Amino acid sequence: MKKVLMWIAAVILALIAFALVGEAKRKISSANFWGSDSEYYASDMAMGRGFLIAGLIFFGIVFLIVFFGIMWPTRCKSCKKFFAITKNGVEFLGSEEVSVKVQHEVKNLHGDVTGTVDQYVPGTRRNYRQNYVCKYCGTGYYQDYSNSRANV
Repeated sequence: MKKVLMWIAAVILALIAFALVGEAKRKISSANFWGSDSEYYASDMAMGRGFLIAGLIFFGIVFLIVFFGIMWPTRCKSCKKFFAITKNGVEFLGSEEVSVKVQHEVKNLHGDVTGTVDQYVPGTRRNYRQNYVCKYCGTGYYQDYSNSRANV
């Protein structure tokens, strides 16, 4: 889901960048049409340069989102290839008793929510290990994560 949202954001920003660069091209060609001695030349050239710079900034943002948000997490640390890491299964490591923070709503006599109160209740934390393997060189990686849930 996270990758899908990043791709959607990258596509939207790329479309905005294309529109800005297209507008810059139109403004600059309009300025050249009027000639350098026209009163519109300076303002159209300035606006065209501004749209061009904004478009290039948006292209830079798209590049950063795609590279660091989508490509970098799938890069193998051994062979340095992109889109190489694939999930290889999940291991259950164990569980432990913990206190879990739960948020309760405070309501008035009419049933309207007037605030919230945090309270710690008994719960269980389950620890997992996500295994990954490189599809090119076969190097294995893992990432530990946990899931806490209230027992109430």
